[in-house]
Amino acid sequence: MAQQETRTFRKHWLYTATAPGGRRAQGVVQASDARQALEVIGREFPQLGNVRILNMASDLLPLEEAARQRFGVPPDEVTPQQWADLAASLVAEMEQQGLSLAQGLRQTAARHRPLLLGLGVALALALYRQWPWWVALLAALGMAAPFAACALAWRHVLQHRQGLCAALAGDAMGLRESLQALTDAALSRPWAPGLREMAWELAFYSACMTARYQGVAAARAELLAHPCRPEAGAGGADAASRQPLGIFEYLLPARAGDFATAAAVLEGMLAAAPDRPEWLMDLAITRERLGQFDEARRLLARVNTQELPPFIAMYEQGIRGLLALDDARHADFGQAVALLTAACRTALEWTQRNPVFWWSAISFACELSLALARNGQPQAARRALATVRRLAPQCVDARRLEIIRAEVEPALPPAPAAGAAA
Repeated sequence: MAQQETRTFRKHWLYTATAPGGRRAQGVVQASDARQALEVIGREFPQLGNVRILNMASDLLPLEEAARQRFGVPPDEVTPQQWADLAASLVAEMEQQGLSLAQGLRQTAARHRPLLLGLGVALALALYRQWPWWVALLAALGMAAPFAACALAWRHVLQHRQGLCAALAGDAMGLRESLQALTDAALSRPWAPGLREMAWELAFYSACMTARYQGVAAARAELLAHPCRPEAGAGGADAASRQPLGIFEYLLPARAGDFATAAAVLEGMLAAAPDRPEWLMDLAITRERLGQFDEARRLLARVNTQELPPFIAMYEQGIRGLLALDDARHADFGQAVALLTAACRTALEWTQRNPVFWWSAISFACELSLALARNGQPQAARRALATVRRLAPQCVDARRLEIIRAEVEPALPPAPAAGAAA
């Protein structure tokens, strides 16, 4: 029994190394901590050199959750070959992130090419003709400044991504650390583009956690007091900008399951801008959640998704899938499965561009599990819910999640303890 408990709390570690001949190698080992992971690698793969344990904090999911998402089974059931495939894909994704920074530096060089050429000439002349030292220093600093700004901005993008990862995993401490770092950066460098917006977005996800445990009123007060909150009316005539919390005025109660309040706010915003497709979609979702199915269909009919980005069509598929799932008068569970599968697939594709879409992907996956259960596919339903089981509380309101679990989970094994995935 003691041996089994020790195995339960061992974590999976992703590593890269150099194989004989200079080839890159990567893999996954299981150990209680990073030091022990290095010992396991040295013992089992003595031919490897330059072993490095990769920090997974900036990835979207812990390694165990990445395996669940990829293969649809608990980590204990993942085969060695599957772990190897997962390691290769994760390392490739991390390298792509590094390439993105390099690409940003190249774009910076191209964008500031005349300035850099001019300063380069000045630096060369200052060194060749022995001008005062401060001339060469100013030229060198001027050339370095655009690249330093690019690297600094990329660091904050990674902080934002880490905060989103923490929010998705329910890690309140990690989320607040990223939020505080971005907030401090935004206040100390108000001229830097995008910092306030990133901090404000993380503040919303932090408020969602507050709403789950302390209520919407406390969460709303938290957002109102945040220093990066946009000033009401700053967006001019836009209906959202006139709200004290912008679009979060309705998103916050909706995330907490208060769809009546969210619908009331959206109705007021749509009265000033009746053709905003994203607001029509959001109002359709709230009406569907309130059981007002005909009104939800009427709102969907006002949206022409053929002229909009693909993710808007994804939400239309999701809402129509929910209507086929929940409206007893027109229930069609087979259609609900098809629509929610398509919506979930599109959401997963968009997560590669923006991790915010993980919330939609997981929400659709939970609804898909319910549709599969009602369609007479209990095993598929359990697999669908098992893949997002730990992340679902951050993406689906508590009452809805209770309904889904009650119909899907009777035969599921108990959820792993929090320390088991640590």
